[in-house]
Amino acid sequence: MYSKSTIFQHSPVRNRSENTDRNIDEVDIDYSGPRQGYSNQSQNEAKDNQEVEKVRQNTSSNNNQDEDSNLMMKQNIKNSTKQPQMKQQNSMPPQIQMQRQPSEMQQQHQNIQRSHTQEELKKSDNLQSQLEEILPQLQQSQEQVEKHEQVFLQIKKVIDHALSGQYENQYEVFLYGSAITGLSLPNDSDLDITIIFDNLKINHMTILNEIKQELGQPIHFQKLYRQVQRIEMKSGVMLGLLDEANNVRIEIQINKLCELLNSELIKTYAMIDKRFMQLVLLLKQWNRMKFTDRIKRLNQYSLVIMAIARMQEIGQLPYLQKLKDPKTIMNYQKFIVKPFKGDLNQTYQTNISFEKDFNAIKKNFHPKLNPSTNDHYNLAELLLDFFVHYNKLLMENTTQVVQITYECRRSEAIDVSKVKKIIKEQYFDQINEGDTFVLTNVLSQIDKYSLMIIDPFDRSYNPAKSLLKGFDQEKKYLLKIRETLQNLVQKNINDFKSKS
Repeated sequence: MYSKSTIFQHSPVRNRSENTDRNIDEVDIDYSGPRQGYSNQSQNEAKDNQEVEKVRQNTSSNNNQDEDSNLMMKQNIKNSTKQPQMKQQNSMPPQIQMQRQPSEMQQQHQNIQRSHTQEELKKSDNLQSQLEEILPQLQQSQEQVEKHEQVFLQIKKVIDHALSGQYENQYEVFLYGSAITGLSLPNDSDLDITIIFDNLKINHMTILNEIKQELGQPIHFQKLYRQVQRIEMKSGVMLGLLDEANNVRIEIQINKLCELLNSELIKTYAMIDKRFMQLVLLLKQWNRMKFTDRIKRLNQYSLVIMAIARMQEIGQLPYLQKLKDPKTIMNYQKFIVKPFKGDLNQTYQTNISFEKDFNAIKKNFHPKLNPSTNDHYNLAELLLDFFVHYNKLLMENTTQVVQITYECRRSEAIDVSKVKKIIKEQYFDQINEGDTFVLTNVLSQIDKYSLMIIDPFDRSYNPAKSLLKGFDQEKKYLLKIRETLQNLVQKNINDFKSKS
């Protein structure tokens, strides 16, 4: 069983005690070229990549205006939005106090990102060069990062003022989501905040009402915050508000433990390989441009998991949850909203362990080579592979499983029946005790989904549940994926360019 100190032992921002001044050669996974210890893919994997090779060949032959691709990246993908230093909470052990050191984090982030060599750049085709040219436009500026930091510090003061007294030393405030993973687009203006309490059974609505009341005090905050409202959803309740001066939307929720851990896990993947960060930024931009209605598009979290899963399948990212042992079990609860009342469902458990030691990752993981080129995948090849792969998945008549937790041979790939078994095993006690949530909202619905994305920590949550088989959204995604794939074959990247 976990203790409070283990929940955040892999904090989204490194503690001061950790060595953040590592030499790049000590932590960076080597992508400079083929070397001993790198394994090629199997024949089956190579066959599965034949479509990608066809696209790559077409991309090389169809463009009569190829230019020498010696363009270097103008700047690295900037580090994730920084978590400012928090006020010490006496109830939290010293080892989990999260010391925010932005400059140190930026240095470590740069140290472990993949570095392109001159040799690789010379091999890059026109598509790769075009992608590298637009990447700087898809990253947040330092000014935006600092603005979000100040917005967070200001709203944290409001929260602390509202909860001081009755809840003194019983909570901590954290950012989560793209603000700390480093996967934000320039026009991402939302901040996700969670307040973690020692008491899992604390009434979420009571806490949010206290904060809402504080926000209404004219002497302090009425001129700064607008559109303050409590929003009840199937998955819980949140307080939404707008920082009008900075045009930043803020969402505050209680005890989002799994979400906070997911953010940390994703950030670790982003720090392993810069290509993953670049791929996700391109996919987010594509998703936003092709589906302007936020309600009708896949959420960004789904795209992140889909990108990790595909890069794992072709041997470009490790299975971090598999590499870490022993297990560390954490309790969490689901917040179920009922009319005029917020109820907490039964307590659930999940293993929160994953490998975060970059030296251990480097030792145990060796990226595979592209069987078509006998070299490392560049960003263009990863992007093509993503669209080819998910075009095939969405064409299937059955629910397709996407997951990043379990490393499986292709012959043992996880299908829907195995997913149901995994969920039943994880929630066995709750189901036997008459908990109907998992049965009603998860197991009975899986066969309707186009994609069953298994959340790394909450197995009962499918972030892509809005994508249903045979419905308009699925058809539109399949259509847009095919259109973009054809454009990429023709070396056209307009689907990823900002219209502004």
